[in-house]
Amino acid sequence: MATNPMQKKARNAFLLGFIIMLVISLVAGVVLYLTVIKDKQEKKAEEEELKVEVMAFVLSQPVKSGKPITSDMLMPITVYQNTVPDNYVDATLLNTFQLMDTKGNVIRTDAEGNYIMDGSNKIGIGQDEKGYYKMRNRSDGELSEYIELLTVPVLAKVDMSANTLLTTSTIKRGKLTTNDVRLAEFNVVSIPMFIDVGDFIDIRMMITTGQDFIVVSKKEVVGIVGDTIAVNLTEDEILMMNCAIVESYKLTASVIYAVPYVEPGLQDEAIPTYPINAQVIALMNQNPNITYEAKAAIAARQREDGGNLNYLRDTFITPELNKEDETTIKAKVEQSMQKQKENAKKAREAYLKELQAQAAY
Repeated sequence: MATNPMQKKARNAFLLGFIIMLVISLVAGVVLYLTVIKDKQEKKAEEEELKVEVMAFVLSQPVKSGKPITSDMLMPITVYQNTVPDNYVDATLLNTFQLMDTKGNVIRTDAEGNYIMDGSNKIGIGQDEKGYYKMRNRSDGELSEYIELLTVPVLAKVDMSANTLLTTSTIKRGKLTTNDVRLAEFNVVSIPMFIDVGDFIDIRMMITTGQDFIVVSKKEVVGIVGDTIAVNLTEDEILMMNCAIVESYKLTASVIYAVPYVEPGLQDEAIPTYPINAQVIALMNQNPNITYEAKAAIAARQREDGGNLNYLRDTFITPELNKEDETTIKAKVEQSMQKQKENAKKAREAYLKELQAQAAY
């Protein structure tokens, strides 16, 4: 039977329209999937991934900037991964906080300070110019015997309160005490009003012309009694301080003073800029009490900055020293040294009287 041309044309038009609608529907479906459904699925997958629980650590007690954090001060918490910074301290870093001596004793911290366990007894751990030591009695802090640390302490970069989440940006590695560290006391350093034991300071020297030099940097204040300040110094730093003190006696209107750090945990130690004289450099090179590392650092400093240090000395310090004859300079030094001895004696007497008054009370 012959097909009506009009019917054939209508059927073809219908089929074409159907195919076009089908293609449009498929395209719309793909677009809908890519823009809506798939996006929702990906977001849901991401949310599920971020809801993974992880173990982080918070402080169980407050800690000051620059002070050590021991492993027992960490309290584990379980949190969702998306609620903590990427640099949170996790279990893989826990051993970093374990402060231990060479005998395997773990040093812990409580409200009274550091201690180690001997059976069920707490043995107090103190620190002086020679390093860490065991106490005979925690109440009086009397030294029993020195201990040698096996691990390097972890220090707080900023003041942190209890329950603060620990991150790698809030902590840093400390340093082990070297054999040449000594407790040095000075009564010639001008002490600022707002400074306390535990603060970190630079000791600087300002000369007559207004030039200002850093003698030693970032030293923790161990003690303050009147005008006397105590800090731990290495052998080379002691020599640098003595050089600066003697030259301050020679230079009219010069002053040695302390400047505290604002955030010692965050701030790096300054580079000393005081140009010591050639005689002290020679003494340092021959001094058996100065560690190899310190001698290497001094040599490197001379290689890298020797020209600049010599320039500073020749331009600012030497001309001032040459303004007076040797006899006058010698008299000024002798007079200042005698005054320093008298001040040290007075400070010691005042300190002993204070101890006696406390004992009587």
